[in-house]
Amino acid sequence: MRKHEIGKEEKVVELYPDGYSKTWREHESVPVEHFIAKHKEHEARRASFNERAEYWRNYNENKRNR
Repeated sequence: MRKHEIGKEEKVVELYPDGYSKTWREHESVPVEHFIAKHKEHEARRASFNERAEYWRNYNENKRNR
């Protein structure tokens, strides 16, 4: 451990008690079944990266606004 890292490990454990960031935990709320169905749909119609990103951005925005 480097000198500047001493004492920082406690903060990391407090911020990430289960090893995942807040951002990651927010995305865990997508039901696996829905994610898989959309993934298969996007693959079947060969959706572009931008189309996929737009879908998930809209999905998350609508979920927050409910």
